Amino acid sequence: MVKVELTDLLSEPEHRRPSRGWSVAVFMVALVVFVLSPGRQVSDASYSLLVSESLLRHGTFALDAYVATPLDPAVHPVSTDGELPYQLMKSGGHFYYAYPPGTSILSVPYAATVTGWMAAFVATSWMQYGRFLPPYYRPTKLGTTEFLTGLTANLVSPSRGLIIFLPHLLVIGYLLIRYRRRSPLAPLAILGAGVALCHLVVVASFPIWWGGEGYGPRLMTDTVPWLIVIALAAIQGWGSAHSGRPSNTARFRVEAALVAVLSLAALGINEVGAWSAATNEWNWTPVSVDQDPSRVWGWRDAQFLAPCRDGSG
Repeated sequence: MVKVELTDLLSEPEHRRPSRGWSVAVFMVALVVFVLSPGRQVSDASYSLLVSESLLRHGTFALDAYVATPLDPAVHPVSTDGELPYQLMKSGGHFYYAYPPGTSILSVPYAATVTGWMAAFVATSWMQYGRFLPPYYRPTKLGTTEFLTGLTANLVSPSRGLIIFLPHLLVIGYLLIRYRRRSPLAPLAILGAGVALCHLVVVASFPIWWGGEGYGPRLMTDTVPWLIVIALAAIQGWGSAHSGRPSNTARFRVEAALVAVLSLAALGINEVGAWSAATNEWNWTPVSVDQDPSRVWGWRDAQFLAPCRDGSG
């Protein structure tokens, strides 16, 4: 097995390393797309940044300063009949965000290191709930008789399949396997593939394996950093194998064409979700996907085709 050293990663000639300009350009493009895209959903994350503000201003995870009963429907539009929105919970007489607080903590400036964060996470959970993990992390959240359905749906279903929404992962996987000996990042990429596989098994065990209302493979979002590492390792090995060789060979042309075509397909299918409100409305029309999860298997009713369903955009 190839051992990855920091010196190996920095040994590339300076002119071949990615410049800061490219990093800034990628960030600005992502920012512009986010700002201009009308297809946004908040749903589960509605109160996550409010937790960050509470930590900054009040030094607590409790949202008592922002939640007063009876609830004001104008401030908490998802609540009904004065009940708590599903994103909130009450424990020990205090209001808390019902979902994991990790992103809220990481959104606070100059955030703690991983070790400090874990210690604070466990300590906070113990103080609030009397257990080392919050209720959201309890094993009872897992367990379903539809494990195989969830497994295949999160991989290849038309409206939730990772490979459907990121088809270039197929050629990336091929390149990584074929050229793994050419990339110092290959061991890290193999680790990433293992992490992604374990994550897939976990989400397939979740009773709501389709991820509720969302766009595409929502439950696989946490694997994106690892998928990027896998892609970098594959492209690195591919480039190294063809370095100094003719670039007009049949194999190189086929591989390059597959990377380009499938990457453009992935860009296009995700662009639909960012720009079309119809993809969001798909979640509840003609019937809620939560009431009929089998909808994620229909190609004629595929979520990314929602703008074409009734001519809406």
